[in-house]
Amino acid sequence: MRWDRYQTLKEQLQFTDQQLQERSILPIHPSFRVLALAEPPVVGASTNSKNSQQWLNAELLPMFLYHSVTPLAKAEEMDLILGLTPNVPTEAAEKLLHLKHSLQTANDPTAQSLASSLSTRQLLRICHRLSHYPNESITHAVNKACLSRFLPRLARAALDRGLDRSSIHDTVESDESVDLSCIVKDGVLTVGSVSAPVYNPSLKIKVPDVLFFNNPQVKAAKFGHILVVDEADKAPTNVTCILKTLVESKEMILADGRRIISGDIFSCHSVDNPKPTAELSMLKQYGPDVPEATLRKLVAVFGELRSMADQGTITYPYSVREVVSIVKHLQKFPHEGLANVVSNVFDFDSYNKDMREVVYEVLHKHGIPVGAKPTSVKLAKELPLPQIEMTGHWTINHGGNDSRKLLCPTEKHLAEIKGPVFLRVQSYPCRRQESRALTFGEEKAHWQIPINESNIICDVKTRDDVLYVATCNPVALYSMREHGDTIKYVDLYDVFPKTISGVWQPCVTIAPLGSPLDGQVVLHEEQTNTVLHVDLVTGAVRRLMLSPHTDPPYTKASSWWNSKEQQGGHKMCHEFAHKNWLLFYKEYSNQLEMLDVLKAQVHTVSLPIKLKCVFLVAEDRWLLLESTTNKKFLMTKATADSDVYQLHSISEDISVGPGHANSSDDVPLPDMVSCEQLPNENLSIAIGQNIAFPNRILTDSGSFAQIIVGFPDAVSPIEVYSFTRPVNLTSIKNNDSGPHTFLRGGFRTNSPRRQNCASLLSANQVIRALPPSKVPLKDVYPRDVTPPMTAGYLEVVDLNFKKVKYVPIPRSKSLSPYTNWLSKVSETDVVMAVLDSGAVVTVDMGGEVRLWETGYESLQRSLTEWKNMIGTERPVQITVEKESGQDVTAPKHGKIDPNNAPHVGGNQWAGGTGGRDTAGLGGKGGPYRLDSGHTVYQVSQAEKDSIPEEVRRAAREMAEKAFKDRLKEIDMSEYDAATYERFSNAVQRQVQSLRVILESLQAKGKERQWLKNQATGELDDAKIIDGLTGEKTIYKRRGELEPELGSPYQKAKRLRVLADVSGSMYRFNGVDSRLERSMEAVCMVMEALEGFEPKFKYDIVGHSGDGHNIELVKADKIPKNNKERLKVLKIMHAHSQFCMSGDYTLEATDSSIKDLAQEEADEHFLVVLSDANLERYGIRPERLANVLTSDPQVNAFVIFIGSLGDQAQRLQKTLPAGRTFVVMDTKQIPQTLQQIFTSTVL
Repeated sequence: MRWDRYQTLKEQLQFTDQQLQERSILPIHPSFRVLALAEPPVVGASTNSKNSQQWLNAELLPMFLYHSVTPLAKAEEMDLILGLTPNVPTEAAEKLLHLKHSLQTANDPTAQSLASSLSTRQLLRICHRLSHYPNESITHAVNKACLSRFLPRLARAALDRGLDRSSIHDTVESDESVDLSCIVKDGVLTVGSVSAPVYNPSLKIKVPDVLFFNNPQVKAAKFGHILVVDEADKAPTNVTCILKTLVESKEMILADGRRIISGDIFSCHSVDNPKPTAELSMLKQYGPDVPEATLRKLVAVFGELRSMADQGTITYPYSVREVVSIVKHLQKFPHEGLANVVSNVFDFDSYNKDMREVVYEVLHKHGIPVGAKPTSVKLAKELPLPQIEMTGHWTINHGGNDSRKLLCPTEKHLAEIKGPVFLRVQSYPCRRQESRALTFGEEKAHWQIPINESNIICDVKTRDDVLYVATCNPVALYSMREHGDTIKYVDLYDVFPKTISGVWQPCVTIAPLGSPLDGQVVLHEEQTNTVLHVDLVTGAVRRLMLSPHTDPPYTKASSWWNSKEQQGGHKMCHEFAHKNWLLFYKEYSNQLEMLDVLKAQVHTVSLPIKLKCVFLVAEDRWLLLESTTNKKFLMTKATADSDVYQLHSISEDISVGPGHANSSDDVPLPDMVSCEQLPNENLSIAIGQNIAFPNRILTDSGSFAQIIVGFPDAVSPIEVYSFTRPVNLTSIKNNDSGPHTFLRGGFRTNSPRRQNCASLLSANQVIRALPPSKVPLKDVYPRDVTPPMTAGYLEVVDLNFKKVKYVPIPRSKSLSPYTNWLSKVSETDVVMAVLDSGAVVTVDMGGEVRLWETGYESLQRSLTEWKNMIGTERPVQITVEKESGQDVTAPKHGKIDPNNAPHVGGNQWAGGTGGRDTAGLGGKGGPYRLDSGHTVYQVSQAEKDSIPEEVRRAAREMAEKAFKDRLKEIDMSEYDAATYERFSNAVQRQVQSLRVILESLQAKGKERQWLKNQATGELDDAKIIDGLTGEKTIYKRRGELEPELGSPYQKAKRLRVLADVSGSMYRFNGVDSRLERSMEAVCMVMEALEGFEPKFKYDIVGHSGDGHNIELVKADKIPKNNKERLKVLKIMHAHSQFCMSGDYTLEATDSSIKDLAQEEADEHFLVVLSDANLERYGIRPERLANVLTSDPQVNAFVIFIGSLGDQAQRLQKTLPAGRTFVVMDTKQIPQTLQQIFTSTVL
């Protein structure tokens, strides 16, 4: 009772305090006050605002005296922190306060919401921790306090930007990146340095010896242990109520009335999914007999699916539980295919087409053949090799009178080293795609190197499992691992010397070095003889000057192209680069320069002959060809320790059949000579004799392969065995006028620098890349099959099985316009090399890297594994084939059955199967296909082939007419259809991803209605009886109810895409394809939003120098078909071509924000597509930043899709965090839009 009323009652009744207390009447102390803390209400907040909860109502207003407490200033908060935690490092506290106040004062609501996670209490906890552990990472503490692992990507990016601006860098390795060992030994589990006994259920003793054990909660509370509640989100209601109470009130009430109260801190810790190595180790425990390759595929697939769930591309977060279930199943049923087992897990997504395609794409990317059949094997056709025959002898002249004249003196000097210059080593993601997803072929995998369309691939080399690729326009170097996930890139354009002449077309050769120089390469430019040493780890680049008195290369630049035939080019022999020495020479010169890279020492060998080419057949034996007569010489050392080299001439006795060379002068030049010999077993199989001799494989244009038995070590005459070609390759002119030649930009008259020939000694194969004109396509493909468009063919010569096959290499996606330059690099559109694993790697001129498997045994093994992954199909189909005996007459559509009954055979009904003349499936002679959804009965191929030509022609004409009628329905010509598909096909996958994202979006607006079961408010008439029984929640009040999952939108979300159609888009489209990228983005938005009208109301507006409000798509008249969408794209292209110069980005953005703010919608989004060309018109970034944040109701974002240099990156740093994106690849736009749509959850 209030103090004054208590005194009045006491005086009236003349009772003492003790008498009143016996009657349970107690006074309230006069100093008692109720102090309530709350956030101030926002006056005039709209119903859709996040701060719209008006707790200050008419009932509460007269009950309190109100005082407004201003937030602590930065200096006051600093004094408070240093006073309560005196041992905290002052610098750390200042950085934390700077971060908090910079987030608080930002105009961005995302940053302000992050600042609420860094309250004074939270800062005190962080500083208290830092005072005891001063070496801990501040970044880790802030991320933990803000739970950044669960933040949307925009909010996470804003936090990272704030940390960077506050000079808070993660210099200490975080706890999450520390690998902890997990060991179970003698019933004790040890994780890192923490140990705990393993629970043993056998300790429970049955009745009558009853023992009572404290539950884990009591044990944890009694001994101070940490209580782990696993999978709390799946707990029953009674448990979640206790957990909710524990989180809200920081205490737990036990059954006997005791309370477990909170300690000094209650914090949340995020536990991420296991790392790939840890997950692989765990899966090995569940499936010890499952192949490790299968486990790696599963780890990669589910790792990517989880990352897609984090990005919002898919909705279901596939956990470790699904992987464990798959591995357990494979362990128990090893003969069931991996594809079948995996498809069972993803069957619940089969009803959502977009989701299924996204998931299947990930499975196919990692080589799990879901949907493939065991019969889907497409290996290249094998052709027989001609009979091997001995075609001549070589004789090495070791003695004689001329031996003294052929001694070659050597000079030794140190190479001059200039540098180093440190260049930036950039990293790009390597999106490797397995090629055996649906069909099995020689191609294993492929991925794309990030190069521009005008660049030219000039060389590829391998070392262990690392690939090195060089480009020459501009000169750059890429490196990647066979199974890696990153591509390293070094731009060398500024390092290579420039020439005065504008005709310089460099060609670079790579030489990867070996231990201890792993990860380092030597680059050689063949025209200027520039030698660079590049370290891809540190980015250090050094120039090696082989000759001390050479003129700078640019002084000769004006003359090299005038007399190139006489001068020749510089060459580098890299066969023994793994031993860190290289050989350099110049065509038509008489000098060799051997470079020891480790010692930086150059040995210059003077020769009595002029060189044509050099092959390193052994470390101390080199095969030389003289320039005028093509005579062969073998160079050896006079003695092992001598610096003098001796030159031995080789006499050739050639005896070949007609149509080929019959003298040593006319013998074709070798394209490749192996530096190692065939194993004795492979040699015996290839020749057909059981012999064991030194040997080398030689290839030239006149033979598939030559085996030189006895070379280079034998003294006796050396035998030459050849698989002679029917036609010499040099006699085949590239004179076809087919599409291959046209697409390659003309004919090739120059001799290419890359012969693209290699030997696989382990598989006893010779691999060569050939253009289509030099491949016997008539023997490879059936007569009625048109050969595919290819970049070339891999000619695989198998010496074990005496077979040759031609594997088509898919055509390049893009090709440099410098066709003359291309023709000097390679005869085909690819360069090739061989990996140590036995795989062949090709890189086409568009930058597509492909791995090929050609060895017979490895192909057999891979095919078995591939079929095992598919598994055996349980349902068995019995096919009964019989002749129908009916002839075709004339094609027709057929009658339409109103009951849609299945019709088999006959020629009356449309949509039947196995019939003739009518539109259907599986029959013969019909005009076009028509599926009615019934089981298909197939007519044999022999019957289909017997159809007369006039019937075929009539059916084809009728099909073309039907197709044109369909186009007329949408008023689109054939050309328009092809044009639209060029944009649409480029973004089909992105459209599917964006549709999955749009499906998962939920309404944000909340409807005000009566909330029942409340503890305060108005009395609910339906709860009067419950109130009599003691129920407390018998009130109702008006409030905003969260929308249920999947409930229909009360108001649609409003989206406007503001596209840049200014003249700079058209002008610089040839530089970075910005206009095409903008048109693809608009096409993607229109296709993805089709069918989402209840959720999204959108329009598309353009801006250019002509104005800021150019209507492209109206909100009430959106495109319905491809023709209308193509019309929008054509308007964009035409407007950017003919509009006036100028920039209305600011005016268009400001006008669109004002227009959107006037409309009622669930949420308002403005996406501005623009290039970063604002500096030209004097537009400062601060003005654009103010416009973007001018109205809090409209979420405005800018996507820069074009940039000259680093314009876009510089703008992004100055604009508000999370409001700008730099997207130079259309594939990234769905993820960017997903970040935009989920940016308002905070």
